[in-house]
Amino acid sequence: MALAEDPVVHSILTVSDKKEHGRKRRVIGHGFTETAIRGYESMIQSQIQVFCEKLMEDGGEHGFGEESQGWSSPQNMAEWYEYLSQMTSCRDVVFSYPLDLLTRAENRFFVDVIDKMMYRVGVLSQIPQMLKWKLSPFVIPSGRLASKRFVGLAKEIATTRVQRVTADSHRDVFQNLIDAKDSETGEKLALPEVLAETMALIVAGSDTTSSALAAIFFYLSRNPEAYTKLTEEVRNTFKDASDIHSGPQLRSCTYLRACIDEGMRMNPPVSSPLWREVGNGGAKIDGEYINEGYSVATGLYALHHNPAYFSRPFRYSPERWIVSKDNSAETIELAKKAFAPFSIGARMCAARNMALLEILLTVAHVVWAMDLKVADGPVGRTGQGGLAMQRGRERDDEFQVDGHFVTVGKDGPVLQFQKRDLGT
Repeated sequence: MALAEDPVVHSILTVSDKKEHGRKRRVIGHGFTETAIRGYESMIQSQIQVFCEKLMEDGGEHGFGEESQGWSSPQNMAEWYEYLSQMTSCRDVVFSYPLDLLTRAENRFFVDVIDKMMYRVGVLSQIPQMLKWKLSPFVIPSGRLASKRFVGLAKEIATTRVQRVTADSHRDVFQNLIDAKDSETGEKLALPEVLAETMALIVAGSDTTSSALAAIFFYLSRNPEAYTKLTEEVRNTFKDASDIHSGPQLRSCTYLRACIDEGMRMNPPVSSPLWREVGNGGAKIDGEYINEGYSVATGLYALHHNPAYFSRPFRYSPERWIVSKDNSAETIELAKKAFAPFSIGARMCAARNMALLEILLTVAHVVWAMDLKVADGPVGRTGQGGLAMQRGRERDDEFQVDGHFVTVGKDGPVLQFQKRDLGT
């Protein structure tokens, strides 16, 4: 499914030809090697620092009130994580473009544009005939307008970046893809292909990261035992915020990784079925023969809540990812086989390691620097389910989202923050 009407160039997300997908995948992989991601880390860190400062700043709309006993005003974290992810994607990591959603409210329309566009993509991915029948402008007009606006904005951003391409250019994703060569043919991506890939990264990367972070903090804020264990691990591991970076110390934080994995299990960033067409000769799937031409898919939300792989699947339990006397290595290996927040196989997210690093660093920095709690009053219930909601949304301890290809339509959690007392 394309991000724009009848694109001249498909991205790795939309190309259907396996050979062409393989070529793109090999080249794009150069932008997300371990070395490349290390080069992006300082950019990610700088935006996380701004993010934490905005949550804790004194005065103003998001500041501390005189009668709050040091707690911030309520913060809708779905919004803040979208600002962080879009800012990280556009400003530094992908295009080095000064979007500044964290500090400039006038630029935040960009998030709404992407949400409306992805709503449209989600509908069309389930009913692709709407494009053929030319119904899209009538059924989802706001999505079509948003798609056109996004393409225009993305072209403006990309054009600005192209004008700065030199041999000594800043090593962002765009520059790495400009320079990358196919390991089999030695060919580079044409400039229109690079533009298509980077635009897709802005959408897919930022939405999935912000969705994962919103879900993770929803569950941490409602599971005090898990939150306490996490803060103890992070604060005992890192003596200063500057110590929080990729490396052995971060990898040693097993409970941090378990909290993140469990959040993405409960609310996979891409929860909608990712349809695949059965090729020539048909296919046998789970013992059932499927004729060629049929489309098949598995919804990750359903897979991640299958009790055959996850006991008490609707319970947030980071401990399920850690070996203990009550949780064997074999049980964890079985769970891992059904855990696919970034998809699996040839279509697995190419930027998954970068996304995971951003999530790890963000969670670690927030719980190191601040205490948090669910906001006081009715606003604190934002994002949770309830008996008055439709079937399947009745659980008040489950984060409620809508899936349109990626997870959009999220609201909350609404949290309050307090500067950590470094003396304790």
